[in-house]
Amino acid sequence: MLFQNGKKILSLLMVFVLSFALCSCGGNAADGNAPADTTDENEVISSENNEITEDMLSDLFKENVYCMVNVFSISHLPYDEETMQDGHICKVSDERFASYADFESYICSVYCAAEADMLLNHYPYEDSPMYLDVDGELYIDLNLAGAKGYYVDWTNCEITIDSADAERCEFTVKGSIEEPAEVPVQEDYFANGTAVFENGKWVLEKMIY
Repeated sequence: MLFQNGKKILSLLMVFVLSFALCSCGGNAADGNAPADTTDENEVISSENNEITEDMLSDLFKENVYCMVNVFSISHLPYDEETMQDGHICKVSDERFASYADFESYICSVYCAAEADMLLNHYPYEDSPMYLDVDGELYIDLNLAGAKGYYVDWTNCEITIDSADAERCEFTVKGSIEEPAEVPVQEDYFANGTAVFENGKWVLEKMIY
């Protein structure tokens, strides 16, 4: 009788110990899948995806130079005189921009939303844009277009990242300048720029001259 009671007590103890062990394992598994751990992992992945490199800045800066020299500040896009309207508005003939939407998309791929809005709608003057949307096509207002000298050479420029995090990058670009003179002298030329991570991509905060 005592032997049978002892077996029952031993069996109950084994069941209790096994149940306690299973509960302990379940608690550890839950802790391992805690939301805090997942969030931290996602933050690390997001930060890594946002990392900007000097090569990426170089590509952005090349487009900036194109925009400055060939589109807005120094000169302007080519146009077809045969499409002239009102004596000063002509269709842009650059095949790169088949429509105004193409042009707008390109500018927004180089500059942040605020700078793109300024260039598209308020350059060179407030509410007086150089480029116009005429029935979906890209036109230029020749009264607002012009050309001027520019003596900075950005060929083989050097870019140095000064500071960067997942959303903002400060950098310096080194080129050269040779202004007109009886004895021209080439000197180093430096410009500072800022790139920001906006709408899933890196863009320039301002046009760099």
